[in-house]
Amino acid sequence: MILSGEYIDATLGVRMGLSTLAAAGVGNLVSDMLGVGCGNFIERLAERLGLPRHGLTAAQLTMPTARAASLAGGMVGVGIGCVVGMAPLLVLDVKRAERLKRRAQKDAALSAVVDEACTYMGADCGAVWIVDEARGELWRGTPSGDAVRTPISLGVAGYVARHGARVSLGVGDGEEWARRHPTFSQETLVDRSSLPVDELKSLLCFPIVDADGKVLGVLQLLNKRSTRGLHRDFGATDEEFALRLCTHIG
Repeated sequence: MILSGEYIDATLGVRMGLSTLAAAGVGNLVSDMLGVGCGNFIERLAERLGLPRHGLTAAQLTMPTARAASLAGGMVGVGIGCVVGMAPLLVLDVKRAERLKRRAQKDAALSAVVDEACTYMGADCGAVWIVDEARGELWRGTPSGDAVRTPISLGVAGYVARHGARVSLGVGDGEEWARRHPTFSQETLVDRSSLPVDELKSLLCFPIVDADGKVLGVLQLLNKRSTRGLHRDFGATDEEFALRLCTHIG
C-alpha cells in the first residue's frame, strides 16, 4: 500500500493535483485488490512446501479455543504484515511528492507570468530561467513536467544570471553584441533548442533577484512585434514593466 500510494502521489498526484490523502486512498484500493487477488496464496504455498494441515475436525474448529486461536493467529499475521509493509518508509523519500507538487505549482505560476508578459509586451515567446548553483545551470519547467537545462555559461540568459545585469538587444543588435562578447556567437545568444524561435530579432533579459541582491533567475523575452506584426525593439516601457515584474517574482 505504501509503495503504490507513494508512486501514485508522485505521478498522478503531481499531474492531476491529487492530495496526499487521496493518493493514499487510491494506494489502499490497489493494495486491497491485490490482497483479494492473492487470496489463499499462503495456504497453497504451505501445501506445495509439504507442511502438515491442522488436522482438526469440523466440530473442533467450532470450539471457543479453536476460534480464539484462529483470531489470535490472524491478528498476529496482520500485525506482522503491517510492520513488514512499513519497512519501505526506512528508505523512501517521503517528501519527494510534496517537492514535485510545489515545483509543478511554481512552474504553472511562472508559465502564467511569462504568458502575460509576452501578451502585454507583444513578444513571440519567453521563459523564466531558474539558477541552479549546485549544478552550474539554468533550468525552466515545461508543460509536460520535465525540466529544460542549459549551462549558465551559455547564452544571454547565462550572462545575465552571472553578472546580474539587464540586457536589451534591438533588431540587428545581436551580431554587434556577439562581437563585443567573444564567448558568444549569433547562434548561441539564446537556447534555440528549447525556445520556439527561428530567428532572433530582439531580446530582453532581466535578472530576478531577492531582497539580498542574489540572482535567483532570469526573465527572457524574445522578438517583440508591433500591433501590425512587424518586428521592433523593446522600449523603455517594456523595460520598466520587466523590472517591476522581476521584482515581484523575486
